[in-house]
Amino acid sequence: MKEPSMPGHVPGPDQVSPPASEKDPLMRTASFELLGTRPEQQDAHQIIEIARGDEKILGIAVADGHGPHGRRAAHEALHAVLYANQDPATAGFETSRINDAFIDQAFQNVHEKIVSGIESPSDDTGSTLTTAFIRGRDYLIGWVGNSAAAVFSNQRRLEVLNLPHEFDVHPGETKRLNQYLGDPKLMIGVKAPGTSQRGVFIDRKRMQVSKSLGHTSMEPIVSHEPEMLSGTFEASDKFLIVATDGFWEFARHSNHADMIDEILAQSRTAQDANALLKQWLASQVFSDNITVVITDLQTPSQQPPAP
Repeated sequence: MKEPSMPGHVPGPDQVSPPASEKDPLMRTASFELLGTRPEQQDAHQIIEIARGDEKILGIAVADGHGPHGRRAAHEALHAVLYANQDPATAGFETSRINDAFIDQAFQNVHEKIVSGIESPSDDTGSTLTTAFIRGRDYLIGWVGNSAAAVFSNQRRLEVLNLPHEFDVHPGETKRLNQYLGDPKLMIGVKAPGTSQRGVFIDRKRMQVSKSLGHTSMEPIVSHEPEMLSGTFEASDKFLIVATDGFWEFARHSNHADMIDEILAQSRTAQDANALLKQWLASQVFSDNITVVITDLQTPSQQPPAP
């Protein structure tokens, strides 16, 4: 049996996979990171190809670190979720093991690794994490927090697949957090005193998300349990985009969303979309850091003529 190949992290924050044949459209990816107005980049991402025989799986992970050691937490999250569950007998993945149970255990490994590095109870280090594994036309998404995966179709429509773990956004999280509304130390979905910020507040500490890895000082309000979503891409789906919340916050503005749709519509490949989107975003003003990974879901010959 052919051993799995795991090329791992392509060097540098901006990644472009080698050109793929028409038979392997899902192995074509490109990505970039941009620093907003914040003092340091705490996002991280990784793309791997898992191959066993003729079967290939594409693995994508994006992490958004928070707190004093956020960048470290984000990198640890990537390594733990993509590599910690390798089969020691083969030094690689058994592709059949990539399922809900795999995601659940991998995210637990991430949480424990981040927690083991927290030096004091007041250390608010943590990270959100979203992963996407693609086998053929099928996908499995696991996430904690508000980084998200979305598909862009030939109908010029960008549709987010997984709901962010935020109060008043995710119905399940809204219901879960409602049980804590009587706690005098907790404020949910209201503005923090003296600020315009909204989110989850505990003793004046704010978390925009209701789920995150690490952040033990905010348990059990902030949970680290992952959520999973599986499905099949439609024939009209052109790109998969996995990005941190900085990108989605920026894209919520209607004029920004229109421009993003236009860029994706005119792009023939993930590499084209990556270059154009990065060039445009670099000319804009945004506060949060942005990380974007774009994957082809069609070969150029499958796409309709450009508008």
